[in-house]
Amino acid sequence: MSPYLFVIAMEYLQREMNQLAIQKEFKYYPKCKKLGATHICFADDLLMFYRGDINSVTKLQETFNRFSVASGLQANAEKSSIYITGIAQHIKEQLIELTGYTEGSLSFKYLGVPLSPRKLNIHQCLSLVKKITERVRCWSARLLSYSGRIQLIKSVLFGIQTYWAQIFLLPKKIMKMIKIICRTFLWTGSTECSRKALIAWDKLCQPKATGGLNVINMKIWNKAALLKHLRALAMKKDTLWIKWAHNYYIKNKDIAEMDTPKAAAWVIRKIIEASEDVKQMRSGQNSLISTLETLVKQGKFQIHRAYVQMHPQFPKVMWKSIHLHTHIHPRFKFHLWLAIHQRLATVDRLMKFGIQAPLECVFCATNMEAFEHLYFGCPKTHKLWDRVLKWLGITRQIGSWQDELNWMSRLASRKNCKAEMTTATFAMVVYCIWRERNSIRFNKGRYNMDEVCKEIAMHIHIQGRKKTKWQKELESLNNFP
Repeated sequence: MSPYLFVIAMEYLQREMNQLAIQKEFKYYPKCKKLGATHICFADDLLMFYRGDINSVTKLQETFNRFSVASGLQANAEKSSIYITGIAQHIKEQLIELTGYTEGSLSFKYLGVPLSPRKLNIHQCLSLVKKITERVRCWSARLLSYSGRIQLIKSVLFGIQTYWAQIFLLPKKIMKMIKIICRTFLWTGSTECSRKALIAWDKLCQPKATGGLNVINMKIWNKAALLKHLRALAMKKDTLWIKWAHNYYIKNKDIAEMDTPKAAAWVIRKIIEASEDVKQMRSGQNSLISTLETLVKQGKFQIHRAYVQMHPQFPKVMWKSIHLHTHIHPRFKFHLWLAIHQRLATVDRLMKFGIQAPLECVFCATNMEAFEHLYFGCPKTHKLWDRVLKWLGITRQIGSWQDELNWMSRLASRKNCKAEMTTATFAMVVYCIWRERNSIRFNKGRYNMDEVCKEIAMHIHIQGRKKTKWQKELESLNNFP
């Protein structure tokens, strides 16, 4: 059946159900009479409501049978269920026999999420956790870099839970389980639970300008998503659930000032309680509605705007210009981010955790390997960075790691091509030093400075082919460092 014909058929069902509602023999389901609510339909999913008595069910069946005869659409008895509560057992048996449907139990899934008369529990959300775990398991066999994993976490894994999080407040334990899955996948590449983490998850959730990776904080995002429903309630939008909430619980009260109705469904209570979050965002004498309207763009509520305002504020880091740079390869940028936070597993850091390892630097074999020594304190890494800078046409006295980071932070804030190329080169040099260190330490490799310099130069030239404004500068760099 075409979508247009289906809409016509559902319109006929709507009219038949409206006629059913005015018959004396039919009794409404509790708290449905004021709104005349008899059914909800979305695509081919149909929910019908009625009081649990023989007369109401009989009339409902007669109405639906007329619709079936006229449209040719019939209920699939194997996929249909009847949900009964609060009536005697003998009446329940009669209703089941009359409809021919099997008795279902709450909760059940509707449009992909559980419908439950009580607060959402952990068991009902395990399907969400399972879906995320299965997706991670598919990726675990692939040799993904840190940057590849973080991209998958930010896009795919977050997208899976977004649908649920926009409907109701997820249990804290479920959000914690999802966070553990994402954290474990990032740092280990597997689904096996692990506490290994080079940097705390909360740090990853900070904006890039404050030193994080801008990973969404699911707890805050979930609360921000509820504000969309709060605005709809405050604006009294023309939808069934909002009319129902206003008729039976809000009753012309000011949502911003009213007490949370204890008799309301837990979802309604959580939405009303979200007004407390809005109060923290309000400035001056702004009302609840006017504050929520600041989060609207072109008529649509922007959850991201609410999220940004609800997220804790942190001071910006000195090296934000490097971290926000768009010309650095993602793999190099992630490694540089770890290096800036000094979370690389150098010998001095391993010793703090009681891990034994050969002490000497693999490059010079004279000094102990420490982060400050590895990055430009060692004569060989110092010379590598010096050679690359001279190739770029920059002559300067190379200092400590912190000196170079401060200099690069100032340089990266400039918008000329030389600054862009130097920033991209710096990130690759930091990455190559660590890669060569691991190759020597674990695979008995040999360090060849000439080969590393050639690799860096070739990468910059290949990257520059996609950037028109780099072309002129690259013409003068037609030799290897």
